Amino acid sequence: MKVLFLVYFVSFLFLPITALCDSFSGKIVSVLDGDTIVLMTPEKEKVKVRLYGIDTPKGDQHHAQKAKRFTFSLVYDKVVEVIPYDTDMEGRTVGIVLVDNMNANEEVIRSGHGWQYRNYCDASFCSEWLQLENDAKISGVGLWHNSDPVPPWKWRKENQEEMSFASSGAI
Repeated sequence: MKVLFLVYFVSFLFLPITALCDSFSGKIVSVLDGDTIVLMTPEKEKVKVRLYGIDTPKGDQHHAQKAKRFTFSLVYDKVVEVIPYDTDMEGRTVGIVLVDNMNANEEVIRSGHGWQYRNYCDASFCSEWLQLENDAKISGVGLWHNSDPVPPWKWRKENQEEMSFASSGAI
């Protein structure tokens, strides 16, 4: 009886991990920004997907609209396959997006519209993505056309501090 309980318990612990390993597909119905898309599954379920291992400019940050337009041109109205890696704090699936025999995550970096996300890209291929970013930087494509683009994680931190300062009544 104890062995059976242990088998069920261990199986339950690994259920979420195996559930995330299954890829799924759907048609892209919205692009929220350069690294976040919404797809409609064949079962008519909308799923927000954050592209794993990359970060693109946000909000009113310089190059945000260009990054969004690039991702839009790459995936919008197309059927993609998503290989899930995780679920983020906002409940979005975080994964690799494959479209037209391409890895969309890589293409965003290669084209210079985003960074390899230093804090969250820990897969074996992340060092290759860092090289793609460096190649884009050397070529001066996309956001690298500017002399010193600010990574989104720094931009968010700076703007969050400014908003906190302003809301404290200090301005």
